[in-house]
Amino acid sequence: MDEIFKTPFLLRVSLGVVPGCSIFTQKMGNDDIDMATVPEDLWKFGGELVYSLTADINTISSDSELDVGNNILIQGLDSSWNFVSQIAVSNGMNKVSLETPLIRSLYERNLGSALTGNIYEYVDTDINLGIPIDSTKVRGYIKMTDNRSFRSHYSVPANHVGYLVYANEGLDNFQTTSATAIWCSRLFGGDFVNQNKIALNTDATSFVERVFSTYEPIPEKTDIVVKCDYTSANNVGISGTFSVLQIGKDWIQHYR
Repeated sequence: MDEIFKTPFLLRVSLGVVPGCSIFTQKMGNDDIDMATVPEDLWKFGGELVYSLTADINTISSDSELDVGNNILIQGLDSSWNFVSQIAVSNGMNKVSLETPLIRSLYERNLGSALTGNIYEYVDTDINLGIPIDSTKVRGYIKMTDNRSFRSHYSVPANHVGYLVYANEGLDNFQTTSATAIWCSRLFGGDFVNQNKIALNTDATSFVERVFSTYEPIPEKTDIVVKCDYTSANNVGISGTFSVLQIGKDWIQHYR
């Protein structure tokens, strides 16, 4: 056990031996961004996420009648902004209710056999062949070929402080293009503010990576999203990853 506590702090957090602390890593990606559709969030569903004001994210369904009995992992924040991890069992194109409704959805993954359709997570609404008719109700999405979500949304759980420790963005397409990825954040009760803009270009820097050595605290219930706000071509893909160190306020108080 002494050897564990000689290891770097972030590694100890990853090992799960620092109570109240964790690392949340988000994989993001949007395969089809056009000049006329920006800004778009970097998520596979496309467009911009509409944020819930209450814990009304409560339903999933597939657009394939064959997706029956798949365990779908849903992670997000409940009505008190506490982190929740739950399983919903798919029932084809039929609606399945979440055990715990969410105010924020953060991650979705298929834990069962390979999907034959796409999975939608949404605020309960009318559907057609398993697909929400009102696309603004969609809060999470698993593309059939991915078996997991790719999304650029993150929110700090209640009673935690977040610290961005790693990030990267890159162009996925081989066509000649330039694009920008913009980082935005919103304090609880406030409006989104642009924080950073990353320029990507196939003729110059098509991949940008940062490992942060200084950490700016991100208060609880803060929303973060990464968008593409400019592209010089159509059918552009941008992907990336970011990791947030989440430290419980009790842990912070203990070491003050």
